[in-house]
Amino acid sequence: MTGSHVPVWEKTMNIACYLSDPPKGFKMYKSMIVCLNTCRLAHSFRENPVIREDWIKDFWDNATTKKGDVVIK
Repeated sequence: MTGSHVPVWEKTMNIACYLSDPPKGFKMYKSMIVCLNTCRLAHSFRENPVIREDWIKDFWDNATTKKGDVVIK
């Protein structure tokens, strides 16, 4: 990106998934964290991905869905 513009999502994108032992008071989530750490997608949770804002915008600018015979943009 150019300039000083930092998207809001970029400021917090690395806190979306907490995969360490849960803090006191949240032990009920331990089994879910174990599952996330052992699933096939665990690597993607731990990586710091390159997110292309222009690709996301392009996707949403061109996304369509179909309901019956009607195409919705």
